Amino acid sequence: MEFFVKKKTATSMALVQIISENQGRQMRQVLFELLLTVAMSVGCWFTFFSMFPDPMNHVISMILIIGLPVAIYGLFKVKFLSRYLVFYVFLLTAIFFVLFYESVWNGFLVMGNIIVEIVNDELLAGLITFKMTGSAEQWYGDAMMAMIPVVLLVSMGIVHSVYHKEPLLGFVLTGVPVIAGLTLKVEPSVWLLLLLIISWAGLLVLTAV
Repeated sequence: MEFFVKKKTATSMALVQIISENQGRQMRQVLFELLLTVAMSVGCWFTFFSMFPDPMNHVISMILIIGLPVAIYGLFKVKFLSRYLVFYVFLLTAIFFVLFYESVWNGFLVMGNIIVEIVNDELLAGLITFKMTGSAEQWYGDAMMAMIPVVLLVSMGIVHSVYHKEPLLGFVLTGVPVIAGLTLKVEPSVWLLLLLIISWAGLLVLTAV
């Protein structure tokens, strides 16, 4: 009888240890995925902003670029939301466009003109800028309104690529803004570009493991 009691106790202890190890492994994976998500978002956007002016306030940029990926990753962990989360994000973006389409469209024109001016300075292209509405004070707010849905969609794509181990999606989303700047012969910040490359390597490691 004593033998069976000891065996049962040892089995229970082994089971507790296995559960504890699994929970520890899951926590480490969640932490790594969160850090990777933030690194990809920061590396992508701030490398881009090192080549082109940031149309938003620096504090707002940090909140959106770091906060949105973390919030979306947290929503992916909610079972009844994760299955249709991509649809919800696209629906929210569409509603945002409908409600603020004038500001958003004008904001895109503002950012387009910034790129046109840089291209003209770098390549002497002689491109004509877009015609915008409103005052110069209003343009800043419009540019910020245009960036919100863009950052939201890119954040969704980054989190989806990390959570579902789809590196190609992550490479395309975070690489296109940087490649666009390099194509226009604008030099990015080396350190931010290095952060982005390291995050790509991390995504490959996560996918392989």
